[in-house]
Amino acid sequence: MKRNHVTRVFTISFIATIIMGLSLEANAKWTRTHAFDCKTLGGGPIDTSFALFNGHISQEMVALCAVSDDDRFLKQNITTLNVHGFDGHTSLRAGAMACRSLWSVTGGSCGSMAQSATFQENYTLRPSLSQWTSSTADFGYLWVRIPRLGAAMSSLRGYFTSD
Repeated sequence: MKRNHVTRVFTISFIATIIMGLSLEANAKWTRTHAFDCKTLGGGPIDTSFALFNGHISQEMVALCAVSDDDRFLKQNITTLNVHGFDGHTSLRAGAMACRSLWSVTGGSCGSMAQSATFQENYTLRPSLSQWTSSTADFGYLWVRIPRLGAAMSSLRGYFTSD
């Protein structure tokens, strides 16, 4: 009887040690990226320490922003994408899309565009993430439209991702 008790205690202790040794904590990951890490096309980019502004009076500006994708933070696992900025135009909307460049050939595609709902307001856009989950080998990026100069300068402050 005593031997069964010792065996039981040993077995329970052994199992508890294995369970304690396993990493059971949740390891949520996130990135917060400033707009300075983006490349701009068109418009009149004005870099300040606060945001990336479009100072052009007649051209919209596009910001192309790389998305973190490494063995610790895979783009296909991203569940939250928030794009932050200011829409200073009275009739044009800021917009953002999650996009991908194909790894095997020149080309790519973007998901549906999220647009600012109001004008002359701070915005948080949440574009569809479908392009980042459809192919793990492709390169993910963010496409952001920044309206031309209106009542105020429109801007992109940055973006947030989390899994």
